Amino acid sequence: MKDANIKLSNESVKLIVFILMYLIVSGIVGWYVIKPQFQRVNELNNEISKQEEHLNLLVLAQERINTITNDINNFTQRISTLQKVLPPEKNEFLYGEEFLLIANSCNVSLTNMQFPTSQNTTQQNVEFTINFQAKNLSNVNLFINVLKGFPQLTEVNNLNISKGQQLATGTVSQEVYTVSIKGIIYLSQRK
Repeated sequence: MKDANIKLSNESVKLIVFILMYLIVSGIVGWYVIKPQFQRVNELNNEISKQEEHLNLLVLAQERINTITNDINNFTQRISTLQKVLPPEKNEFLYGEEFLLIANSCNVSLTNMQFPTSQNTTQQNVEFTINFQAKNLSNVNLFINVLKGFPQLTEVNNLNISKGQQLATGTVSQEVYTVSIKGIIYLSQRK
């Protein structure tokens, strides 16, 4: 047999060796340098997504805290208003806050609420007196109409409306309507 003589030129051998060396070096660089960098990027992306989830939970918690704080402020304001209009004795009545809510919705300002000082549990009816002020007659009318729909109200005994002036902030005086209502609440309808 004849020897197969493959003649490779010196330059073609150099080119093949160069290509092989390039592939080997590229593989080594890719394996030891680039692959760990990709792994590190993936780890950082996972950490970022976990931190974003944690941040979203914190933002949601902050929103809930703000809502609760606003509710506390609203209740504190309602309690303070009730303390101003209820008599100083310890006879706060169950419907005081409901009257306050009606007054706020009708844009009137309660000035006084009175209920009996002794509430006997066997008593079926309780008298009340509400005094308030309104800037216009339509608010007075709205308050009275809402009060008429109050399910526990059985009777209005007295209703006085007078028009007068009240000193507002500064030296400017405004006309206001001062209203006094006396009535009876049927206790068996208590909520």
